[in-house]
Amino acid sequence: MKIVKIKWSLLVLFLSFWAIGAQAQLEQAVKKIFAGDTIAGRPVPLKRDSDSIYLVNMQKSLEEARLNEANMRMEMEQMKLQMATADSVKYAQQRQRIDSLRQFTKGMPVVVDGDTLFYLFTKRGGYTPQQRAQMTGAAIEEIGRRFNLKPDSVAIDHSDIISDLMYGSKVLLSLTDQDALWEGVSRDSLAKERQQNVITKLHEMKAEHGLWRMVKRVLYFVLVIVGQYFLFRLTNWLFRKLKARILRLKDTKIKPVSIQGYELLDAQKQANLLVFLSSIGRYILMGLQLLFTVPLIFIIFPQTEGLAYQLLGYIWNPIRAIFVGIIDYIPKLFTIIVIWYAVRYLVRLVLYLAREVEAGRLKINGFYPDWAMPTFHIARFLLYAFMIAMIYPYLPGSDSGVFQGISVFVGLIVSLGSSTVIGNIIAGLVITYMRPFKMGDR
Repeated sequence: MKIVKIKWSLLVLFLSFWAIGAQAQLEQAVKKIFAGDTIAGRPVPLKRDSDSIYLVNMQKSLEEARLNEANMRMEMEQMKLQMATADSVKYAQQRQRIDSLRQFTKGMPVVVDGDTLFYLFTKRGGYTPQQRAQMTGAAIEEIGRRFNLKPDSVAIDHSDIISDLMYGSKVLLSLTDQDALWEGVSRDSLAKERQQNVITKLHEMKAEHGLWRMVKRVLYFVLVIVGQYFLFRLTNWLFRKLKARILRLKDTKIKPVSIQGYELLDAQKQANLLVFLSSIGRYILMGLQLLFTVPLIFIIFPQTEGLAYQLLGYIWNPIRAIFVGIIDYIPKLFTIIVIWYAVRYLVRLVLYLAREVEAGRLKINGFYPDWAMPTFHIARFLLYAFMIAMIYPYLPGSDSGVFQGISVFVGLIVSLGSSTVIGNIIAGLVITYMRPFKMGDR
């Protein structure tokens, strides 16, 4: 479109120069004629009639050239108006299409040193928005980590179709009209805004990655190492003091542990056990110190900061999972407690009724008093079995395959090894409820 405009402009310029030249030649010829000279500058006899006809023809030609120039200018203005109208219609259509896509299209963030500077929405030169965002972020980070960084050296290089953010000869970001449409501003305004974003971030990175900052990080590193060394020394000193305290208590306050006359642990064994437990506590404490010190060392330097967060994740994620699991399990725990107390008081009620029947204070037709306690034991077993069946889904890990497999295995062993027991139980039930023997029989 711009090439067509340039061609029309050159054509208009050429015609204008031609018309101006023709008019100048005509005026010069008229002056020479009225001065008595010829057009060629040679002395010839003046011919009034022919010269006047020639002058009239030249004037007509000049008028026609002016008329053609005016018509051509009018056509050019109409073409410009049509082109501007077409461009505005096309721009409005693109703007409407982008507005409809904006709520569904997610921009790709340009992340530099952990911060999001801006977003990119369009492709350019075969690169997707994600690839453009990654390359732009990497280029800005590479510039920002230089010791001789000059943030204010970021410049804008404009052309007809693109605006480049430059740092020296390195292109940091290329912006097109499509990028400007997505942001709802002109390309020049968008380029200036992105330039300011990059300059601000480069100032921050210069302060973060400067030489003095690096010296401070090294000092912090040495300080952490020295602090951890003295912390280990303090832990070992405290352990030695504790060990000496335990050995002194062996002869004074530590007494032997006996069960029914059998001396399970004498004072020396108890002292050795306490020393062993204190040693385990010392190593656990030193391990926890290392778990927090090593990530702290890594987090001092930006190059290892990601590794530090990863190590902290190894420590924090299991702890957080345990606490979250406990908190999430509280409603199920309350359900288990409610079921337990409900079955417990129900068993007490059945026991009370059984004792009343056995004592003869409560009479039930067809139910003998000597059936009361055996029936209570059967009912208690069934109630507890029902309670276990109700509690089972609320137990931790009950939905795992390992827990279910162990439950099936235990049930299989009980069923295979309890055939004699089941036979005796059935025989006892028959003897109890068929009443072949009564109280007082011999």
